[in-house]
Amino acid sequence: MCDSPPLTSDESLVLSKDLVTDIYFDSTLSMQGFVQDNGNSYYQQTIAALERPIISSGGQVNFFEFGSETDDSKIENSSNKESSSKTNIKPLPDRSYREANKKSFYADPKKKTFIHNVLDSANKSHLNIVITDLFQDQTDIDLLSKQIGKNFIKQGQAVGVFGIKSQFQGKIYDVGRNNYSFDYINGEDIKTYRPFYILAFGQHSDIADYFSKLANTEIASNSEKHIIIFSKFLANKNIPISQTETLDIRGLNEVDGVFVSESKNNPNFKEFNIIKNVNDNFYKTTLPFDSLPYIANFTQITPFITNCQCQNNKGAQNDSNANNTNENIRNDLQISDAITIDLTSNNDPENGSAMGNNGNSNVGSNTQTLNIENNEKEDSSNTYKINLTAKILPEKIEANSVNCFHVVLRPEKYSLPKWISEWNLTDGEIENWNRDKNPVKGKTYNLAPFLQTILNSTIEEHKPKITDFYFYVKQN
Repeated sequence: MCDSPPLTSDESLVLSKDLVTDIYFDSTLSMQGFVQDNGNSYYQQTIAALERPIISSGGQVNFFEFGSETDDSKIENSSNKESSSKTNIKPLPDRSYREANKKSFYADPKKKTFIHNVLDSANKSHLNIVITDLFQDQTDIDLLSKQIGKNFIKQGQAVGVFGIKSQFQGKIYDVGRNNYSFDYINGEDIKTYRPFYILAFGQHSDIADYFSKLANTEIASNSEKHIIIFSKFLANKNIPISQTETLDIRGLNEVDGVFVSESKNNPNFKEFNIIKNVNDNFYKTTLPFDSLPYIANFTQITPFITNCQCQNNKGAQNDSNANNTNENIRNDLQISDAITIDLTSNNDPENGSAMGNNGNSNVGSNTQTLNIENNEKEDSSNTYKINLTAKILPEKIEANSVNCFHVVLRPEKYSLPKWISEWNLTDGEIENWNRDKNPVKGKTYNLAPFLQTILNSTIEEHKPKITDFYFYVKQN
């Protein structure tokens, strides 16, 4: 018998125990305009609420400010770098973080943002929160993206962005390629309010929990605010295929515990004997998919089918795709042509929409796809049902042995939510602003390219999946 395949973890749902959260305030001059004398700007409301989700969960929170005259990434000498880092990041002990509600907290004109310095020195075992306007000095989005990729995405951690528009009256600095400075005063329309961002780096579950609780504190209740999380997780919970209903089966006998040991410990597989002299050999079921909130939009779900070895005491553990999501499935693993998979969505009350054709090629350009759009309400479920038909080709099944197949369903196309393009400030808009003295309000320079890079890095590193499962097939 084969050993049971690897268990699929619901890691996205598990909160860290004894979590420590480090919160970093951008104390550069461009942030000063968020502070109002009446203490009631949406930015100031958020400051007051930042620690509530942490304290309510019994966690520990540390506060810091950052802003430096020096970019640590350009310092070669380690001793100088250490000295510079100490001036860049300063602890805010006890309740001194409340000074962030005062204009004097942001008064040093020599300080530059350099968020990447913070990320490079952050404790990666903590949940790291950065409060900033994302107006990077020297418009160095590439460097910031590289640090996020190296320090967090490649380490399996998620990146969250909570954008909030707030009242603003002041000057913004280092805008665009030419480092312009502009006066900025919001109008009555909330669309003219200036965005600031709560960036979060850590485990997906911890970020989602923090953002959800923070949103429920009713901060900036009348403002525009949005959340997105980039991570390797897409599904709220993986439903084992053995717990799904068999809708139709032909040319196959479904068996249990015949080819695979310890089936009760991991129910994420099906076992079949091929019936001889039958032309059609297929199995149909419906896979429920509960999309996580706050994730990017995606379409075109495609099945990838690979062979996995089935040996005593090794079993599917030898399938390198089972435990290593970083494998390039198309190029580095043996794609199987012994099974074809057809997918449809029965969210369409009539016929459903086709989503894939087989495990050996991309979905055709004329194929309709299931569209998953960013759901920003944590308590609002996006549940879909995916109809799956697996057709087994007996002529390609090795006789008198157990054949193991690993099926992974992955999105092929991703996109960012609409609000990100709407909040994005381009070079052309900046040049027009400088030339015509007509402010472009409610936007952040290079927001869309920055977040698109984070999304691309996440997809490339983790190749997120909707679900995966195993088929064990024997032909006597």
